[in-house]
Amino acid sequence: MKTRNFYGNPDSHEKPERKVSLPQQNKPIKRALVLFVTLCGLFLYSFAQNFTTPIAITQIKDGERNYGFINHDGTVFADFIYYRARNFSEGLAAIRDYDGLWGFIDTSGKRVITMPRGVSEVGDFHEGLCWFRDRSEDLVGYIDRQGNVVLEPQWGFAQNFNEGLAAVGKAKTLGSMRNITGLTGYIDHNGKLVISVDQTHNYNNFGSESFNCRRAVIVKFGTVIIIDPSGKTIVERPEYTAASTFSEGLCAVNVATNWPCGQDDKQQECISKWGFIDTLGNMIIEPQFENKASFAEGVCAVETRDGKYIFIDHTGRNVMGRLFANAEPFNEGIAYVEELDGTKGYIDHAGKMVVPLPEGYTTSGSSHGGLIEISQTREGNVTTYYAKKMINHKEEEVWINEWLEWNRYNE
Repeated sequence: MKTRNFYGNPDSHEKPERKVSLPQQNKPIKRALVLFVTLCGLFLYSFAQNFTTPIAITQIKDGERNYGFINHDGTVFADFIYYRARNFSEGLAAIRDYDGLWGFIDTSGKRVITMPRGVSEVGDFHEGLCWFRDRSEDLVGYIDRQGNVVLEPQWGFAQNFNEGLAAVGKAKTLGSMRNITGLTGYIDHNGKLVISVDQTHNYNNFGSESFNCRRAVIVKFGTVIIIDPSGKTIVERPEYTAASTFSEGLCAVNVATNWPCGQDDKQQECISKWGFIDTLGNMIIEPQFENKASFAEGVCAVETRDGKYIFIDHTGRNVMGRLFANAEPFNEGIAYVEELDGTKGYIDHAGKMVVPLPEGYTTSGSSHGGLIEISQTREGNVTTYYAKKMINHKEEEVWINEWLEWNRYNE
């Protein structure tokens, strides 16, 4: 197995200078220790930030669904008065009122940006910029944190900035259909097209084009191509048919293990499995899994060929030492799993069930802001009872929304 370079520039095979020289046999241990400490530091910083930031949530009251924000302790941060709301990003959260106007509130709850009525959608702030869609032209531009338009609407689609670049697609017209776009390339903060890509969009890979770990994944005519920030092709393999965004230095790729295949009627059908490559294109974890997944907090939940799930580390080792009926990625130190015996809930990195799911409840996904959303439905003869709760990592209920709906019967 080839060794990944966890230090410095991922384009380089060179290791950085060390002030202290260690015996050769201890260097792998030091590399693993540095990676572990780095991941732990990033996790703890993110964890602390998330716990102090309010989260967006919906509430059903008097038959109406509204958005608002709550704090980690369940207290209301911003009243439930919005038609739409999203979580905070870089200190600003997108909201849409019932007049149809998009805007942003800050962490004090004050509305600091109000978008013009002609804006039909907005994104989230990344690197100080946020995309918006102009309704009249159906084109996308960018605003800054003061709400000023810094890049005029001119693209059919545009994604968030990451590592200084954003994927964009020029608008095209096909008959009565507007804005049929493919990935044009990548722009910098000034709107300059610094990487040009001639590609027809593959919607199975949509959203994976953003740069992470100094790599971007695009799909051109069914072939995965991985580029660096200069536009240089690092990986181009026809047997790779799909890929995830890079995370923690690794990228999941869907590999046709019996390549060549599926190119015409005379060739055999492709048999595909998911494996993981590093930023240099080296296959680090051999293709053997059934699902597209990404690493988070040092581990990745993958589906095995028998339909069970395991958590693997960067070497492919089963770190929990057991199988699960289902497993989701880690976030904020916990991950949702379904045990083989039917037990459901959230485990920690040691594999211990720390937040069991209450009987009769389902969950919407991962922890956010230190809170987990769970829900329950009980159907009666006349009405159906609904409950949505927010619980913390100590299993304490901090917020609840309950309502009844009349049952509808077919006559």
